[in-house]
Amino acid sequence: MKSPNWLPDFPGVIARRCASHFAKYLAVGVIWTILPIASLWLLIDHWRLPAIWVSAIVYGALFVTKYTAYVFIGMLKADPVKYILVAGVFSALNVFIVWLFVDCFHLPAASAGLLNTTGLFLARFFAFSRLGILRDPPDKKGP
Repeated sequence: MKSPNWLPDFPGVIARRCASHFAKYLAVGVIWTILPIASLWLLIDHWRLPAIWVSAIVYGALFVTKYTAYVFIGMLKADPVKYILVAGVFSALNVFIVWLFVDCFHLPAASAGLLNTTGLFLARFFAFSRLGILRDPPDKKGP
């Protein structure tokens, strides 16, 4: 069944954006997954610093550096306002979830960071994609 003309081709749009951007997003994501987990583990579990402060500093620094990486690889549109709003919400969620897991559920910081980061990874990508934060991929013209 063909969708009406007024409905966007959501599966096609999502597939095109995913095919074009997900590999880049994944590469940046792997690096920015290892960094916070290692930082949280070192600063909270070994140095015994407060989880709320450490997670706020770690995810704040990642917020800035991740934006720089996305711009460098050409993944984002020129207007950073939507990115700042969406990534800011996800950064706040990161801080809250790490605090909840470490201080309330008494999980090790490395486990909390891993659960948190992997849990929000796909949600963040689809939020970026759905809200038009990602640059449209170039159309590939076939033979």
